[in-house]
Amino acid sequence: MTIISRKQANAAGEILKELRDQQNSEEYGKQISILNAWRHQHEEPAQIFFKKLVGIINKYPDAMATYRLKRKESILKKLYRSNGNFELGAIDDIAGCRAIVNSVSEVYEVYDEILNLKEAGGIDIKKTKDYIKNPEESGYRSLHVIVKQTLNQEKIDRQYRIELQIRTKLQHYWSTAVEAMSEIDNVEYKDPTLVSKGNTRIQSCVQFFKVISKLFAYNESNDDTCSEYKKKLANSMRTNNDFKGIIEDLEAARNSVTINMQKNSTQGGEGLYLLELSRETQELTIHSYTMDCVEKAITNYNSKENSIINGEDNKIQHAEIDNSSVNKNLTVNKSGAQTSDITDFNSVLIYAQNEKQLNDTYPNYLYNIEKFIEKVEEVIN
Repeated sequence: MTIISRKQANAAGEILKELRDQQNSEEYGKQISILNAWRHQHEEPAQIFFKKLVGIINKYPDAMATYRLKRKESILKKLYRSNGNFELGAIDDIAGCRAIVNSVSEVYEVYDEILNLKEAGGIDIKKTKDYIKNPEESGYRSLHVIVKQTLNQEKIDRQYRIELQIRTKLQHYWSTAVEAMSEIDNVEYKDPTLVSKGNTRIQSCVQFFKVISKLFAYNESNDDTCSEYKKKLANSMRTNNDFKGIIEDLEAARNSVTINMQKNSTQGGEGLYLLELSRETQELTIHSYTMDCVEKAITNYNSKENSIINGEDNKIQHAEIDNSSVNKNLTVNKSGAQTSDITDFNSVLIYAQNEKQLNDTYPNYLYNIEKFIEKVEEVIN
């Protein structure tokens, strides 16, 4: 396999931007091949770091970790942003891991353990952005760490960047509710370049999530010094008809989705779970793996993602999987919904300490947003 250097990736990215309107050209296809190869090179270093992350967070009750690679379409979208001068080789989140814990204090405990990894020479850290202490304008809160994982390739030590997000469950509920609303409205609410242009619905949603984020932050901090301000925010949530409509729309997104539970073991406890959601058929397939099958789980995830990128069939062969299925009812209403740039087939690899956590902590895949709505009701009443 020919190794793509960061310099070569940057050059390919510039050509892709220049040929944005010539996507059928031979040259564009050639540069896409370089992009795909550059993305593929992040698989092994991300796998190495993910194992280290799982070793850290399994010490925390109910904690979870996820592993994913950014899709080609998402990488291109970032390259094409009008307000950014992104270089392909400088995109920090092609590989991504996430840790989800119970409290803000645990967020920083996990971060301290990441720093210990650095001190031990296991990783380097490029930068840290604390969106918990300094939330984004949208209300987004999480601790971001750009990790650099070294991998020896062709007798050369190369560093690959992996974006680690460490967040609480409450912060995760908020973020995944934003994703759910993006699907409901066919609007990318996560896009920092989003402009409402007088659209009152978009303006209301943006404001809704800002207010909820502030209330969630107060809830996590147990800060009583701003009790009057909190009451004012909560009252605005209760009395604003637009906000009520948004909550009703989220509640409506709770009809049924078929879960086809395929297991290669009978375990329902600690392990890895590969979630594959077909938005077309509304079928969620879950493959479970014991902790001694970490590499196999990651290999299957990477195979699934690569098959989608290469335009192959959405199905991949999982060795030793029992095809017997168990149907469960979850809640989603996707009738008439649009997906915009959201891919029709989505997958994620999750480390969980028990199967129940998949429902509680990954509502954007299960379309079960009850937890978010429950927390909203708690903070406004």
